[in-house]
Amino acid sequence: VNLYNDKISVTIMPELGGVITSLKYLPKNFEFLASIRYPEESYKYAIGRHVDNLLDIIFIGGYYEIVPNAGYMSEYEGVKFGLHDETPYLEWKYEYDEERDPNSVLFIVSLQKYPFKLYRRLMLQNDSLIISERLVNLSPTTKLPFSWLHHPTFGQWIYDDNAVLELPNKTPIEVDSYLPSDNLCLKPGYKGQWPFAMSKEDEMIDLSRFVYFPNKSCDDLIYVPNVLDGHFKIIDEKKKISLEGEWDKNIFSSLWLWRPAGGG
Repeated sequence: VNLYNDKISVTIMPELGGVITSLKYLPKNFEFLASIRYPEESYKYAIGRHVDNLLDIIFIGGYYEIVPNAGYMSEYEGVKFGLHDETPYLEWKYEYDEERDPNSVLFIVSLQKYPFKLYRRLMLQNDSLIISERLVNLSPTTKLPFSWLHHPTFGQWIYDDNAVLELPNKTPIEVDSYLPSDNLCLKPGYKGQWPFAMSKEDEMIDLSRFVYFPNKSCDDLIYVPNVLDGHFKIIDEKKKISLEGEWDKNIFSSLWLWRPAGGG
């Protein structure tokens, strides 16, 4: 599904977990999202199957939305959930109503393991992509625990000294101590304030820059347990272009920064 105006274009694959595969700024033909592999390669494995290994089977980069299990394999009430199960593994339906709004498409997915239904409308307004959502509990149980994760993947264009990631300064951060990786560059469990974190060599690393990646293979995960503001910005200073994200911090109160630079 392609949605576009004279400023931006968005490409979505409903059959492959509703992933947004492209977010492009048209005046400069600039692609913001990472592309890891061809979508068709993953699609032929994923369609019609409810698989449990997102990284091996269908992870192509892009922008996924994940409900209800945002993390490793788990079990709840006798039901097993795979990595980032289950919306990325399901086929989403979509509806386009030109008379209602020619600049938007509604995407709908009904979960199979959990009694939830997610409605997601993508709308274009000038140079902005607006995502408006409603998550519905279809069961008579009023309280069900779940995770809800937006997973945009930004790629190769940030791996130089021209890219800057902006978060509110002095935002409390914490480096993950759980990831089973041999390529950690940051000190597991370190707690500090944005934008600095301690490396395993006891050096302070500026997380707002990505310049130390070319010399290392890293796989780090940094948490912002409680965001001060639902906002981030990535800037390419050389190309004079930026992407800015805003969301309701009362709904999405934490932020994860995953940095798999050649080591994930």
